[in-house]
Amino acid sequence: MIDSHCHVGFDELKENIDGYLARAQSQSVQLILTVACHEHQLSDLYTILENYPTIFGAFGVHPQENKQTISIERLKEIVQHPKIIGIGETGFDLFYEPDSFDHQKHNFEIHAQVAQETDLPLIIHSRSADAQTIDLLKNFKDITGVIHCFTGSADFAKKALDLGYYISASGIITFKKSQELRDIFKTIPLDRLLIETDAPYLAPEPYRGQINESVYVSKVLEKLAEIKDISPQELDKITTQNFMNLFKKVREKI
Repeated sequence: MIDSHCHVGFDELKENIDGYLARAQSQSVQLILTVACHEHQLSDLYTILENYPTIFGAFGVHPQENKQTISIERLKEIVQHPKIIGIGETGFDLFYEPDSFDHQKHNFEIHAQVAQETDLPLIIHSRSADAQTIDLLKNFKDITGVIHCFTGSADFAKKALDLGYYISASGIITFKKSQELRDIFKTIPLDRLLIETDAPYLAPEPYRGQINESVYVSKVLEKLAEIKDISPQELDKITTQNFMNLFKKVREKI
């Protein structure tokens, strides 16, 4: 299995990465993509990437970081690191930060332009911003990426798929009140699915409320396999191949 999105460098996890990784590998999690969301997290990100061969990285300014801006030149410099394989997470969060739309849009466009210039995929955070996200992505039609931790509408999923994006399932699909979301995942093509934890957040059932870890991506896989009516083993092969198809840079390193 591959945990396609987590935050190993966040305070809740970074103090015992050896244990975190051992627990993940005990459940056959063979590769982890950790995401840094602010420049002050870069030092920890670089250290993790240099010390753990099975952990790869992504970097972007999170849309909730509404006072941070990054230049195209600086972002291009950061993502040249050999183990940084994606750009983001970037996007819109109009749930927590409804008053900073213009700033979020400016940052989102910078990330999309760098994705265009580097041929790296975008990792997109979109909350309460389905229409705004699609409208921006339509202006960058020659790039692709993933809508991470998808919680949007069926219409948003369809439009993102039409633009060539992947859709990532998190532990939210295991929550009792997420039947509508499960129904949407039932319609998403197998070759466009990824799985993630978003650790340390959003631990799946039966661990909801605890600190999440990559080891629990197995619970996401099991629930998604149930939704898609295939075996977890088959879905594991599919989502692993999907990850490799999207994050092409990783193939140079394994």
